[in-house]
Amino acid sequence: MFLTWVEEKQEDVILVATANNIATLPPELLSRLSVAFWVDLPDSIQRLEIIKIHVKKAMARSNWGKSLKISDLFSDEKLAEVVSKTREFSGRELEAAVKDALARAWAKKHSKLMLDDLLDAVGAISPTAKVKKAELDVLREKAKNQGMKPASIVHAEPEAAPQAQGSRRINTGGGAPIQPGTGS
Repeated sequence: MFLTWVEEKQEDVILVATANNIATLPPELLSRLSVAFWVDLPDSIQRLEIIKIHVKKAMARSNWGKSLKISDLFSDEKLAEVVSKTREFSGRELEAAVKDALARAWAKKHSKLMLDDLLDAVGAISPTAKVKKAELDVLREKAKNQGMKPASIVHAEPEAAPQAQGSRRINTGGGAPIQPGTGS
């Protein structure tokens, strides 16, 4: 019934849905969608922002962090070190690392969240993208073959991703600075 409605609808309708595994979706559904997007893992710029969001949230909930700003805890260079060690992390895994780091800091009776707490928490996580690399590669290929558009310009084909003017660069400490569009 749903497929018939999608095919025969009289007016434009925006339907938003998500799936963790597009391989499980029936092809007759996918063929009726006028556009579909592929949301890949966050790149370095996105990971930095996700980490900042979760550190800010965590500090707001903690007694010892309410008066601190993220810049009081970590320099950009220190955050870049964390970003460089989270290459295959999902947003959920980044959030879990921050929560784990807070628990570690509290258990060690630190007066604030320390870089070592965050790095230890990151090191304790095996990202799903690494554990299930083959499955993720298959999903990426399937999305590409089905003509799904990247949801973020940084994940677009290189020629389709124009260089943003005044874009930020992150120095990960171990190599060349990262720019948006590199997918690193």
